[in-house]
Amino acid sequence: ATNAPLGKFIHNNSSYGGSGAQLHASVDALVSTIRDTAYRRYGVEFWVAEITQGSGTSERRTHNGTDYHLSIFTRAQPRMPAMTHHAYLRAVDDDIMVRDTSRATVFLDGVAQPDYGIITPADGWVSVLIQDDLDPYTAHGYYPPVFGVAGKNPGDRFHMCCPALLPGLTRVNPNIGIIAALNSWLT
Repeated sequence: ATNAPLGKFIHNNSSYGGSGAQLHASVDALVSTIRDTAYRRYGVEFWVAEITQGSGTSERRTHNGTDYHLSIFTRAQPRMPAMTHHAYLRAVDDDIMVRDTSRATVFLDGVAQPDYGIITPADGWVSVLIQDDLDPYTAHGYYPPVFGVAGKNPGDRFHMCCPALLPGLTRVNPNIGIIAALNSWLT
C-alpha cells in the first residue's frame, strides 16, 4: 500500500467562520462526526492520510467468503502485555477490515465486534478501538502487531487519522480526536 497526506484540520478554519483555509471534505466530515458545531473552528491540528491498497497479495484474511489483504499494520517490536490502539478510519472505495487476533477485542464506534471489524464506505468515519491482551508467558514479547487494516482490491483507498497507542486496556471515547501523549506535556 502507499500513503499520502490528504488534508489537515486547520485551527481557526474558514469552514466554520475563521480566517484560516477551508477544511478538506474528508476532514470536515470527521470533525462534523466528533465535534458539536460550536467546537469545529478551533482545535489541535492533525493530518488525514489516504492509504491506497497495493497490488500484492500480502497476508490474507477471509470474512464471509471475501478475501482482504493487509495494507498497514504496526510493526513487530517490543510490546507491552496489554495495549490499546485507537484511530479513525473511513473506507472510500470498498469495505476495509480491521484485523483482529484471538486475544484482541475490536470496537467500532464503541461497539464490540464479534470478530473482525468491517467498515463500509456508507459508514463514514468510524472510531476504531482495539484492546489487545497478551499473556507474556506464552509470547515472544514482540509479536503480534496490535493494529492492522486490510483492503479488498488493488487501488482501493481508505482514510486514517489520529492514531494512538496506549499502555493497558483502556476505554476511549469515540469523540476523543487526538489523544495527548505524555511527551507533548514534557516539552
